[in-house]
Amino acid sequence: IKGTCRISRAYGRSDQRLYHVPCPHCGRKAPLTWENFLASLDPEALHAAHFTCEACQGAILHADKERIVRLGEWVKHNPRGDHPGFHLWRAYAPQRDWASIAVEYAQVMGWSRLEVTKETEDQIQSRQDADTEQVFWNDVLGLPYEQATDAPDWEELRDRTENADPGERLPRGILPATGFVFAAGVDCQDDRTEVHFVAFGRNRRRWTIDYKVIPHHISDAEGRATLNAYLRQEWRTELGHAVTLDILAIDGGTYTDDVWSWAKTHPWSRVIIVKGGSTQTGPIMVPQKLERRRDGRAKRRQKRAFLLNVSQLKGGFYTHLRKEDPAERGYTQFALGLGDEFYRMISSETRVLTRSRTGVVSAKWELVEPTRRNEALDTMNY
Repeated sequence: IKGTCRISRAYGRSDQRLYHVPCPHCGRKAPLTWENFLASLDPEALHAAHFTCEACQGAILHADKERIVRLGEWVKHNPRGDHPGFHLWRAYAPQRDWASIAVEYAQVMGWSRLEVTKETEDQIQSRQDADTEQVFWNDVLGLPYEQATDAPDWEELRDRTENADPGERLPRGILPATGFVFAAGVDCQDDRTEVHFVAFGRNRRRWTIDYKVIPHHISDAEGRATLNAYLRQEWRTELGHAVTLDILAIDGGTYTDDVWSWAKTHPWSRVIIVKGGSTQTGPIMVPQKLERRRDGRAKRRQKRAFLLNVSQLKGGFYTHLRKEDPAERGYTQFALGLGDEFYRMISSETRVLTRSRTGVVSAKWELVEPTRRNEALDTMNY
């Protein structure tokens, strides 16, 4: 992640060497950059991915790569750097063609039209994890991924929802026809239990369907009865189809025993328990396989407990929250009538970088105002 990546900081202090290759037409040497590749990319002809010489505007094709790389050289872009630093990315790799880069980017961005060769298609199918923008940025481009550090202003989010064109508005309690997974995130407080209903669709799009506050603790019979009712409740889609919750995730980090005693009354396939982890790197979600007995001995949990990388989840959500095109990958839409407090909560935190005494930079999420609550943000990421 940009700002916390030690490799990127070290490269920034280096002499920043890039590999310059000659244009096959005019001979001018320049590095193969992602910006040049992207500007030359035609979404409807990914197999023809290429670079463009900025001097003569000639197309640099993948067929030219072997020869121009052989004639290339390293060039320092920061001669005053205190140590050597080198940057290469997949465009230089001899075993991968440029069309494969274009196809992976198209898959990450959710483009619908893919024109690829059979060779490239087979190569892409062999990759199992290139489905997120961060993975593409890190593994393909060799660059740190830049996440949003805060949300848009809450009033801006509210007005974008309430003042949308009639055809783009989402009535409260109604699921969009393109929302294929219906989930709920639950946060437990001293005097209430808050529930966030969210539908998820293709290309990481999501819709907040409703937000409820149950005025009871998770241990109270009334609160549990309401949660049970939500699991049974039938909701309607825009087309009138009846649906129920696919899964409910409840925070078990605070009232652990009470949460577990309720969760175990439901199948683990419908109710899972989540807990925010302290790490800022690593997987987004991992099973929490073991727990400790009161005597300190370990015992195996049921298949329902998971640790979440909440720092990554919040950064990713805020990155998507800034997207304004409903057709864009990761676009987030909110139902009408959720109220000002909901929007204040969903935009309640900002990421702050801190440096330890040893020089290690880390990120921490803090409330933008002491009076803000963050339950809607937390439950969105459950």
